[in-house]
Amino acid sequence: SISNIGIIENTFGQEIVVFPNPTAGNLTINIGETHSKIFTKILSLNGQLLNENTFNNTQMLDLNIDLATGYYYIEIRDSEDKKAIIKILKK
Repeated sequence: SISNIGIIENTFGQEIVVFPNPTAGNLTINIGETHSKIFTKILSLNGQLLNENTFNNTQMLDLNIDLATGYYYIEIRDSEDKKAIIKILKK
C-alpha cells in the first residue's frame, strides 16, 4: 500500500503539494508561497543524509530523486526554521 506517503509534518502555514508521488525520479514540491531561501534534504528512512539542495526566491522546488527504488523522506526548511517532512516513494 502507498497510502503512507505524503506530508508528515508541515509548519509552513501553507498547504504543500508534492507531485508526482510515487515518482520515477523528477519530483516537484509547491510550498505555497515564495521563500527567499529553502533548504532540502533527502534522507533514508533510517535518517541517513543522501542529498542536500538550496533554492533561492521560489515556491516551486524541482528535485531529481536519483536513488534506488524505495521510500525516502524529504525535509524542507526555510531560513526562519519553518519545516516540512514529506515521505515519498521512488518507483
